[in-house]
Amino acid sequence: MKKRIIRWMLVLCFMILQGVYAFGGQGDISVYVKGEEVAFDVPPQIIDGRTMVPVRAIFEAMGAEVTWDGQTQCALAKKGTATVKMTLGSTALWVDGQVKTMDVSPAVVNGRTLAPAKYVAESFGYKVIWDEATKSVWITENTDTVLTVHFLDVGQADAALVESDGTYLLIDGGNVADSDLIYAYLSKLGVTDLDYVVGTHAHEDHMGGLSGALTKAKVGKIYAPSAGSDAAFYMNFKNLAAKQGLSLQVPEKNESFALGNARVTLMTPAQKDPDNLNNTSILVKVVCGSTSFLFTGDAEREEEQDILSQNLDLDATVLKAGHHGSDTSSSYVFLREVMPEYVVISVGKNNSYGHPGEDALSRFRDAGAKVYRTDMQGDITFESDGTALTVATSKNENAATNPTESSTASTEAANPQTGQYIGNVNSQKFHLPSCRSLPAENNRVYFSDRMTAVAQGYDPCGICKP
Repeated sequence: MKKRIIRWMLVLCFMILQGVYAFGGQGDISVYVKGEEVAFDVPPQIIDGRTMVPVRAIFEAMGAEVTWDGQTQCALAKKGTATVKMTLGSTALWVDGQVKTMDVSPAVVNGRTLAPAKYVAESFGYKVIWDEATKSVWITENTDTVLTVHFLDVGQADAALVESDGTYLLIDGGNVADSDLIYAYLSKLGVTDLDYVVGTHAHEDHMGGLSGALTKAKVGKIYAPSAGSDAAFYMNFKNLAAKQGLSLQVPEKNESFALGNARVTLMTPAQKDPDNLNNTSILVKVVCGSTSFLFTGDAEREEEQDILSQNLDLDATVLKAGHHGSDTSSSYVFLREVMPEYVVISVGKNNSYGHPGEDALSRFRDAGAKVYRTDMQGDITFESDGTALTVATSKNENAATNPTESSTASTEAANPQTGQYIGNVNSQKFHLPSCRSLPAENNRVYFSDRMTAVAQGYDPCGICKP
């Protein structure tokens, strides 16, 4: 009996070790090549600290032809004039006749040969980015700039142009009066083809100027909500689309597509509200490596709640504030899911609506996000290499777009027991006492040291970087 128990314990240990080896205890790992997710019949796994992927599938996703020699246990991949060879069980990787050493050798798992994604991709000159938050590998062309996002200054309206690897997505186009501006901006960049156009919802300040885009560029596909309009701007837009042989497509649920090296996902509310077109807005998420952008149209709290109920991945580095920074949007619960490092508010100077609202600005301060505003800073351009962002504005780069309330400094001085770090109970971020994005006093918690803040689940502020 004792021997039988020992035997079963050994079998169980072997099964556990096999599971750890095969799956690394890491959960699902996604792999994207130039924005397209690669399908594998054997899932990627982490072995000895490296993300291992099926060799044939990953080489073919990069456009290479692959042959396998069963006698030598060797895989040979060719793309153009480049040749890459690797052998099962060997750390030697031959690239155009020159040997490079991998730190993990290829191995057979569930009948497939797996090799380190980093070395496989870099052998053909690609760049590899690991996104820890989403457990995903991004394999992109090795360029200095992978993704560029232009937030256009169209006054009290919205327009953004996204560029990745020579492909373009236009999200909204401002008012009818902005048609010439959109036309001129595309001309300045030499854009003659727009792969995708998204009209987030049927209000003139978002879709009116899209006619300028359709006049300038040939468009591949147009997305818009099912709720339309009989207004002249909308009918003109539909007519120009029809001249290009296009109709307005309603996105499928969480429809996703590649945009060069990036990935775009369209999110729509489950409950449509035809009486409030703001809450029919299409949300657009653009992801490249570990950086991401979330465009929210004019979505108000009701749609934010709807989107949250769908358990979608809303985390984003940059948030385009909903409804021009109105108090009706960017609720605390929504910001907690997005956790942006930057917020862009597309808004007109001295507009009659009072946008952006002080309550919304306060919530952005509490979230620890750096705010950019088109009314103060003109066109705002972000560039991403897949891991880091740079930002440029056409004017007033250092404008005080969302200053901390003046009472914060006096409260700080009056309270000597602030501790070394100040946490925000809403955003779950912690700050240096000198940070310009400190939360209001009633939202604060104090930590004596950094380790305590992290241990209690708080993340460092992206502005003061404590």
